[in-house]
Amino acid sequence: MKEKKSTKPPWWNYDVNQAKKNLNYKQRQYRKRNIPQNKESLVTAEEKFENEKEKAMNDWSEHLVDQINTSRNSKEVWTTYKKLTKKKDCNTILPLIDQDDPPAFSNQEKCKILQKTFFEGKHLKTDEFDEEFYKQTQEEYKRICELEKRLTKREHKLDYEVTTDEVEAAIYLLEIGKSPGADGHFPELFKFAGENLIEAIRTMVNLTLKHGRLPQEWKTANIKFLRKQGKTNYYSPSSYRPISLTSVMCKITERIVLNRLAAFIEGMKLIEEKQEGFRKKTLNIKLPDQIYSEHNRKIQ
Repeated sequence: MKEKKSTKPPWWNYDVNQAKKNLNYKQRQYRKRNIPQNKESLVTAEEKFENEKEKAMNDWSEHLVDQINTSRNSKEVWTTYKKLTKKKDCNTILPLIDQDDPPAFSNQEKCKILQKTFFEGKHLKTDEFDEEFYKQTQEEYKRICELEKRLTKREHKLDYEVTTDEVEAAIYLLEIGKSPGADGHFPELFKFAGENLIEAIRTMVNLTLKHGRLPQEWKTANIKFLRKQGKTNYYSPSSYRPISLTSVMCKITERIVLNRLAAFIEGMKLIEEKQEGFRKKTLNIKLPDQIYSEHNRKIQ
């Protein structure tokens, strides 16, 4: 008979396990009797469990760092590094209390509430849709597309082959320490890659742009929910915000395309000179003067 594989994270210890058992007990009590006293006990148990988890993860990380510093060879270094970069965040979602549903404790129940809150579009107000602005945006987009088609100079075209310098520039901007996407690849793998991997990335990006299709793996994202700072409690779905963790290959491709588009738009002067926000190498030094002048003009 095969031994059952543990699904607990490597930092899980006795104190965390005891805090989890106590939390499960408080949850059962709250299910049976939804009264203020049981809710208060549940909140206390949640806080203790989160504190124990955070302490255990910090101790575990410090232990691994010490192991890296005392490793005898590169194999031991990389083995410890892989353990250190595995998912160990403490951003768990507390039991959700929604107005229309009973308290949600299981992950499946939480997913249903979060799905209804963030992805069914019930929070959108259709009466605020600006049809005129949408038409203007579409017309401007068509005008830019027609302008690009009429260009004949090579330096202004957007579809030339991706270079090694472009790939290296995109990799340089990757942030170390970020969580991986659905493919499980950390940015560190690409940041410290050699010439062979960079050339392979360049080939894949060129094939993607040539055929106009992204691999399905690059388009797949993991949805994570982060706690909003400053909330008094985290039992409401509105106390969280969703983020998409995309693959690093998708980020590299997006950065290459973004750099080309930015250079094209700036070079062709498609943006008004007065616009200084959301542009590279610009400072909003004129904006305060413009606001001050307009204010004085109106009060005169």
